[in-house]
Amino acid sequence: MKTENNEALVEKLSWCNNCGHKTKHIIQHTGSWSESFLSNESDPRSWYKFDYVWKVLQCKGCDAYKVEELEFLDNQEFGVTQYPASIARQLPDWIGGLPQDLGDLMREVYSAISHHSNRLAAMGLRAMADFVIRDRVGEQSSFRKGLEAIEGAGLIGRKQSEYFASVVEAGHAANHRGWNPKKSEVNHMAEITENVLHTTYILGKHSESLQATTPKRKKMTRK
Repeated sequence: MKTENNEALVEKLSWCNNCGHKTKHIIQHTGSWSESFLSNESDPRSWYKFDYVWKVLQCKGCDAYKVEELEFLDNQEFGVTQYPASIARQLPDWIGGLPQDLGDLMREVYSAISHHSNRLAAMGLRAMADFVIRDRVGEQSSFRKGLEAIEGAGLIGRKQSEYFASVVEAGHAANHRGWNPKKSEVNHMAEITENVLHTTYILGKHSESLQATTPKRKKMTRK
């Protein structure tokens, strides 16, 4: 393995999880190593060589560190891995207002999104939908009945109910029909789910707080 410190620090543009966008990073340290293997023991020409180059990067915006590893097969780059993984979708800043178990589940789902585990993320979003219904209106005989109950309780509107049903169907397809959604489709599922969670758990608290702090109208007195 070869390692080296960069005396003349080099900069590159890279994603920063803390800053939430691409920032300039300083390459503080680099290293490399190689390995070879024979894919066919009866053919001595079937040797493959893998080279790995890793870099320690530091964000110039927030000083956070991360490691980037580049993989090469016979001198052709074929993969890049980052530690920690780049966050594909930021958790909402109101996640602390959710029930503990639901918030933990949301973190797990968003971790799956960041690691490109789209089927797993879709199944997790379906599980979040089930949790919301059980938590807000109790156990129901079917998801359709659950949607009707949560809508009937005035927690979500009719359109939201229709959109939420599409998330459940997509999660069901990933779980039972082997469907592997695209990144954009998983993000659509997450966006709809966030909207329902924000409506059912967060906005009511905000409304109560606003009503408590808004000055009351003065009563008009007749002379």
